[in-house]
Amino acid sequence: MSTSTINSPSAKSSASDIASISGGFSFIGPRFSGKTKMAEMVAARLGFPLFDTDKIFNQQYNMTVAQFLRSSGGNWEPFRKAETGIVLDLYPALPKNAIVSLGGGVAAHEFDYYRELNIETMRVAGPVIYLRPDPLMPICIQILSDREAKTLNDPNRPDLHNSVALSLHDKTRLTLEKRDPHYRRASDTIIYELDSKSPMPEQVALEQRAEHIIRIMATLRK
Repeated sequence: MSTSTINSPSAKSSASDIASISGGFSFIGPRFSGKTKMAEMVAARLGFPLFDTDKIFNQQYNMTVAQFLRSSGGNWEPFRKAETGIVLDLYPALPKNAIVSLGGGVAAHEFDYYRELNIETMRVAGPVIYLRPDPLMPICIQILSDREAKTLNDPNRPDLHNSVALSLHDKTRLTLEKRDPHYRRASDTIIYELDSKSPMPEQVALEQRAEHIIRIMATLRK
């Protein structure tokens, strides 16, 4: 596994620079790490097919993840089983060079059997990219916690941690500390964001990050 920051030499990349991957590129990482947005931007720039496992779940079950969890009394295992079913159905049928954005827990949740099936399936299919806000854990936790706070009352997002006694920052910290080793083990590379203190407009930063991801994708030939 390699690591990369956004601050590499600028160079435009295109679909022709990327070797044909039979089963696609997988984007993993915690909530609010930019998986969905980056997958959309990269797929649009390259003209590659795009798949999102959370959206597929919503369509197949006609409910959000949060609604499914409420219907199962807060028990995560039935959801993780259903989620793995989606992964196992999706990957064998992926077209070449597909981009797949995976839910935050797919490669890192606590149910070993389903997690390892997910990891094996995505790694056989093609390169796995771990998107993370920052290389330093405390900064990464703070960024993710701040982003969580902006959607705190969103009924469509399940709680990160069952304990009501913990602060949002501690929930984010505990979740990331548990999941980070799994993300690292599952991935072929880690891509960080631009310096959060940069005065660069948000859209420009997103576009540069998408270009950087595309350049890294071109090196991930299997």
